[in-house]
Amino acid sequence: YAMKNGAKIINISFVGRANDELLRIALRRAYEQGVFIVASAGNAPDGAPAIDLDREPMYPVCTDRGTNEDFIFGVAATDQLDRRAEFSNHGGCVDLAAPGVRFISTQLFRPGTPGFEEPYGGFFNGTSLSAPIVSGVAALMRAMDRNLTPKQLGDILRASAKPVGPDPQGLDARIGAGLVDAAKAVAQVRELQRAAPTPAATSSLLPAGSSGRIIIATPGAGRAPDVRLFTEDGLFVREFRPFPDAFRGGV
Repeated sequence: YAMKNGAKIINISFVGRANDELLRIALRRAYEQGVFIVASAGNAPDGAPAIDLDREPMYPVCTDRGTNEDFIFGVAATDQLDRRAEFSNHGGCVDLAAPGVRFISTQLFRPGTPGFEEPYGGFFNGTSLSAPIVSGVAALMRAMDRNLTPKQLGDILRASAKPVGPDPQGLDARIGAGLVDAAKAVAQVRELQRAAPTPAATSSLLPAGSSGRIIIATPGAGRAPDVRLFTEDGLFVREFRPFPDAFRGGV
């Protein structure tokens, strides 16, 4: 559903022990179509310590475990001291961390219904709050450059992360590259844009003696978004894609 409606970032704020094959296929297919998938690492069971995902994998955050490609971007939670929150699961399935303690947020609001009479609530804790923060930063990055691939988004988020403090339980608990840093991530995208070569102007590619008039050929719905330019005589000049490769809505 998300892919059909053009989603380029999917946030998954739930975990479970079952490794559902249909979900794995759907997530893998979405990633191959250019979708960045963010999943929460999950929280400790009531009254129990946080889970080491290397020993007890949870899904879908560990769906890509054992594969040669990191197509699920796992997110753990940090506390007010930028340390791993005590409840946050941890391990090799986690790529990054984000704040996840004492959130105030909107909530289900139904005046007159006991328990749902306030539009805002708090103070919420959980990796379900951390994952959307990373998804939001990824959305900012894609707003700057819609051609960024899921791999590029993940690489930049990891490279721009801040170090975290010592683990509250004294464990060597892995929570990925560190704490998400939105400002640094956006700055790195800007640097990539500055370093990118400037495309040659179309006018410089026209043959000598050309009238300068261009014929533009564009595809209809269902086809790759390739735009081709020709001279009046039918001589091919150049082509480009104004939309991501997976776009099939017609140009």
